[in-house]
Amino acid sequence: MNVSTYYPYAHLYDEFPLDLVRYLLPAFAFASLALVGFRDRSDILAHRGRLTIAAGAVALFVVVFSTGTNAPGSVVFDPL
Repeated sequence: MNVSTYYPYAHLYDEFPLDLVRYLLPAFAFASLALVGFRDRSDILAHRGRLTIAAGAVALFVVVFSTGTNAPGSVVFDPL
């Protein structure tokens, strides 16, 4: 079944500039890792920074794991 049957505007997401939208949410999510700094911060902000790094590491693991036998997860799943 074709997606455009249900969403007649779906083809627009394959054209510029909307083709970039699918990358915005992950880009914003991982941009928080670049904003983490530990110098001259209180204990609460340092704790949030460590939590941000841990959440980013878990998210990267989920991204790799969820791709299955497609890249980049193929490095893990193909030898199995």
